[in-house]
Amino acid sequence: MGPVASTVRKSKVSEDVVTLKKIKVLLLGGPQVGKTSIFYRLLRNHFEPSESRVDVGVNIGLKSIELDGGPTIVIEMWDVPSTPHLSKATTYLEGADAVIFVASTTDASSCKHVQAYYDVLQAMYPSPHPHLGLPAVVFQSKADCPVKQPLTADDQMWHEQVRLDCFPVSAKTNEGLGVALKLLLVHVLPPRDIVGDLASLDV
Repeated sequence: MGPVASTVRKSKVSEDVVTLKKIKVLLLGGPQVGKTSIFYRLLRNHFEPSESRVDVGVNIGLKSIELDGGPTIVIEMWDVPSTPHLSKATTYLEGADAVIFVASTTDASSCKHVQAYYDVLQAMYPSPHPHLGLPAVVFQSKADCPVKQPLTADDQMWHEQVRLDCFPVSAKTNEGLGVALKLLLVHVLPPRDIVGDLASLDV
């Protein structure tokens, strides 16, 4: 079958299409921290517990957000599977614009996975300052769980040194997720693009 009505429509489309700003956001953390549940909550606005799905490889999803009075942007979120061999995950980490680290409030050891990813990213995205060369926040997941594990003194010191904003969040109740995503947008987008009220974003 040959091409159908291509010439006239092609020139019309090329004039009307607006290129959207796309931001690649990494979702990184250790196993069983609720990372993929957060991914589905942010992109589809529903809670999908781990026992109801089969996770294989990296999850990639797009979310369009229209800023009030500003541009429409597309968030390309990468839910990167946790792995003990972080060197194998560097391909997923390339070309990132921002990072969401995930550590569970019910598992203090999950902070170690965040630290390991932080070190890998710091080597990939160097900064003149002693901090990560990418906008980043920490999601302290499972905030709805009544029993929590406090961080060790060493982990608390690490958080103070890297100065990452931390947000207690819950994929189950949708607590705190939108706030952290909005904060990333503030740090990623040029000031001229932040012309609307970020509080009005429906995320």
